[in-house]
Amino acid sequence: MRKIFALLIFLCLLPPLLSLKVPALQGRINDYANILSPLEEQRLDSYLAGQETKTTSQVVLLTIPSLENENLEEYSIRVAQTWRLG
Repeated sequence: MRKIFALLIFLCLLPPLLSLKVPALQGRINDYANILSPLEEQRLDSYLAGQETKTTSQVVLLTIPSLENENLEEYSIRVAQTWRLG
């Protein structure tokens, strides 16, 4: 019975251990997929800064190479919670 209980605990803890890591927050633009040029990053950052000043809404952009079969909604929530956005 203890072995079954230990196995159940292990299986419950396994998904977070295998899940895609949340990258470090570097600013408004976090291009970990390297799809934006430096000029595009600068323009987006300037635009988002202006919007934040006008509306007080905070918007951050994250690009990643792959979700690695992870659920987009769950990953997005983990990113927002880790980065403490909103």
